[in-house]
Amino acid sequence: MSALVLAGGQSRRLGRDKAQLQIGRESILDRTIRVLRRLTTDVLAVGRKAEGQYATFTRFLPDERPDAGPLGGLYTGLRNARGANVVAVACDLPYLDIDALHYLLGLIPGYDAVIPVVGGREQPLHAVYIRTVTPTIERRLDEHELQLSGLLRELHVRFVREEELVEAHVSLQSFVNVNTLEEWHLIERDAD
Repeated sequence: MSALVLAGGQSRRLGRDKAQLQIGRESILDRTIRVLRRLTTDVLAVGRKAEGQYATFTRFLPDERPDAGPLGGLYTGLRNARGANVVAVACDLPYLDIDALHYLLGLIPGYDAVIPVVGGREQPLHAVYIRTVTPTIERRLDEHELQLSGLLRELHVRFVREEELVEAHVSLQSFVNVNTLEEWHLIERDAD
C-alpha cells in the first residue's frame, strides 16, 4: 500500500500555507507524514516541497495537472503510488489518527474507495482509494469536472457513517481539519 498527502492547496481562507503550521515542534505536514510512515514506507506528498524533518524521506511531487484542485493532486498521487491501495489525506488534519486509517484500510476489499462521512459531510481527503481508479480521474480532469463529489458518484464506494466509526472506537478527532485562523487558534490552544 501507499500513502498520499495533498500539500499543495492555496489556503485562501486561512491566509497562509497550512502545511507549515506548527504543532508543538513540528509542522502539520511533518506530523502527517510521520503518521503515514507508520503505515507504509511509500509516502508521497503532492504539492510544494517542504523543508521539514521528513522531507528527505518522502517523495514530493508537483501536481501533474496544475490548477485542478484536490482532484489533480489525487490523480498525481495515485499515478505515482507503488501500492494497489492508497490512503489519501489532506495536510490540514492536525489529529490524524493511525487507528482510523487502519480501520478504513480494512474496508477497501471489493471497493474503489472507502469514504468516511463525518458531521454529515463526505471526507474524500481522509480516505482510501485503489490505484486503478486513475483512468476515471484522468477522464474527469480532461472534461474539466474537478469536483471530488462527482468522482465519488462514478466509483464503487464504501461510505462509512459516523455511527459506524464511533461503534468501531475510531476517534472522530482524526477528521478535524483546519480552514480558518480561528480554527487554527483553537487547535493551538488545545496543543498547549
